Parts: sequence; structure tokens; C-alpha cells
Amino acid sequence: MRTKIQNIFLALFAILMMVWLFPGTALASESGETSNVSWTVEDNVIKVTLRENADTTCIDKVDVAALPEGYDKVVFEPGFTGVGVEAFKQSTFKEVNLPDTITYIGEGAFSYCAALKDISLPKSVTTIGIKAFQICTSLESVVIQGDVTEIPQEAFKGCQSLSSVILPDGLSSIGREAFKTCTALTTVSLPDDLTTIGYGAFGNCSGLTQMDIPSSVTTIDTYAFANCTGLTSLYIHPTVTTLNKSVFKGCKGLEELTLPFKFKATLSDYEIPEGTHITYIDCPHENIVKTPTEEYLKSAATCSSPAIYYYECTDCESKCDYTYTYGETLPHTKTKDISDKYLKAAA
Repeated sequence: MRTKIQNIFLALFAILMMVWLFPGTALASESGETSNVSWTVEDNVIKVTLRENADTTCIDKVDVAALPEGYDKVVFEPGFTGVGVEAFKQSTFKEVNLPDTITYIGEGAFSYCAALKDISLPKSVTTIGIKAFQICTSLESVVIQGDVTEIPQEAFKGCQSLSSVILPDGLSSIGREAFKTCTALTTVSLPDDLTTIGYGAFGNCSGLTQMDIPSSVTTIDTYAFANCTGLTSLYIHPTVTTLNKSVFKGCKGLEELTLPFKFKATLSDYEIPEGTHITYIDCPHENIVKTPTEEYLKSAATCSSPAIYYYECTDCESKCDYTYTYGETLPHTKTKDISDKYLKAAA
């Protein structure tokens, strides 16, 4: 009898040790359900299915809270249509796979998910809520594929590890502080349909070194690139009609800036760092002067023509397409040259 009890005790002890040392293996057959979902654990991955009698097709915080802890990855099967408000807030998942039936990501849906490393939003997604991925400090890459037209306010704010972002064609607006303090971001490819870069959209992105702004952009709001200390050059197309205050505040590394001439009159508003070389485009060149220096030389004088120089525009401080002659032709001097080009008649 004592031996039988001892054997039972040893068996229970062994199970407890497995749970403690190998939780994924010990709980391989774990399963459960809520009123809306059912889930199982297979190969250390949680798989979640929508129940037939579910009250909603949205993944909500109650469903996520019911999932077991200790697993890195969760997969949602097709049938779910959205991710609810703060559904995954502060969850410990490193990877979340969403089905191609998802059409929207709710406000703060993945905010403060410190362990989340990467996420690919399915093509079916058309709407992303404000602060959807705010302060996901481990998030390294984001792929947005669907018909998303706006990256909303603070969507990826404070994602300090984010180094790769793929934005979809058709995106028209990047909202207020959408990528603020994404310090690992070095370059962003902006789609050709983009029209608005919002207030502080890329503020404090100190790692950003390159930004190609498409000609479709018409509005760049206040502090859009403030404190982007790694940014060395920027080209603003003439199609931009609104350039708000302090856009370049704190951009200490900015060496070259190309601006439409219409913004020269309000240049002090943009807080461009001292020492930045500014080139103006689309200037009407109404005030021009002759500056016969090497910088403005088009062609040197010859024995048949004087030197030709470009006019300098005093408005944009650059050379114009207009030219003028200056000085005299070079004098003829006799030289002995027996090359073919001076041959009058062959021997």
C-alpha cells in the first residue's frame, strides 16, 4: 500500500516538475474557451477560433485576457473582422498573426506591448485606430499592405526599435506624431499618393538620415521633422502649399535644404539650423545682377567670343538661366602648329 502511494506521489511530482521546467511541453494539450472564442495550444502556439454562437466577430480584451500565459505566438483563424480597443494592451506576445478577414485595428489595440517584435497587417485592413501600436518598444518592423489611407495620431509613437516601415500605395495622410520618437528609423519610403505630413509626424526620429518627400505632398505641419538630428538633406517640392512653423527645429545635422522660393519671405518661421545651405526652386528671378566670377561662368573667352556668364538672382542667391557676355575676346597670337586641323594643302 505504501509503495502504491509512493508511486502516485512520484508521478505527481514528475508532472509538476515538467510544468515548471517545460511549460510549453507540459501544456501541449491545453485548451479553453470564452463566450466568443475557443483556443488550443499546439507546438507552443496558441490557435484561436471564433465560436459559431459568438456575440461579436471582434477580438476584444476579454478574449485576449483569457488566453494562457507563457507563450510567444498566437494565431487567429479566419472569421474575425477586427481587433478591438486596447484588446492586446500590455500583452506579452512576441508575435501575433491576424487573418485576412480583419478590416480594422482599434484604438490602442496593441499599445504598450513591450515584447511584440514584428507584425504584418493583412491586405484586408482598411482602418488603423489612434495609438494602435504606441510604445511597443521591441517592435522592429511593420508592413501595412491594405487600402489604408491614413496613419493616425500616435499610431507608432515611441516604438524605439522600429527600423523598417513599409507603407501602402494610396496612403494620403500621416497623422499627428504618428512616428514620433522612433529613434531606430533610418529611412522611410513615402508613397506617391501622400498629401499630408502631420504635426510632429517624424519628430525626435534622431536616426532618420534620409527622407524622400513625393511631389504629391501639399501640407507639412508644425514640428514635422523637429529634432531629426541625423537628417542631412531634404528636398521640398514646389507642390507644397503649406509649410507650418518650426518644421526643422533642432535638425542639427541638416546641411542641404531645397525649398520653393515662395517660403523665403517666412524663412525664420521654420527654425532652420544655422549653417544649412538653402537652395530655392521655382524662383521668378525678378531681381538679377551681373556677377562675373568663376562661380557664374558659363564659357570662357576665346579669340572669337568674350566670356559668357550667368546672371545672379539676388532673391534666391543662385545663378539664373539668363546669360550675358563680359570682357573682350582673346587676342590672336601666332603659333606653330603642324597638326592636321591647320593643314591648308597636302604635300
